Amino acid sequence: TWDILKLLQASVALPK
Repeated sequence: TWDILKLLQASVALPK
């Protein structure tokens, strides 16, 4: 897994 995937998940988890 790449950090990008984790970062993407974090981005989605973040409140918009």
